[in-house]
Amino acid sequence: MKRNSKAHQEHEIQAFASFVHGALASLHALGAVYNLKRKNWSAATIHITVGLWDMVSTYQHYKKTK
Repeated sequence: MKRNSKAHQEHEIQAFASFVHGALASLHALGAVYNLKRKNWSAATIHITVGLWDMVSTYQHYKKTK
């Protein structure tokens, strides 16, 4: 019974991590748009790069929930 409970807990952690990285990716997208409009190229580049990293992390966590 503990093994099943531990597997369920791991599934919940991976699902939550997927949600958090997805939320962060969307916030980085907003930051990128804001900085592109203001022509702040360095900050926009950072937001785009980190946002892509969060999207990859979202996908990896999502795969672990299956």
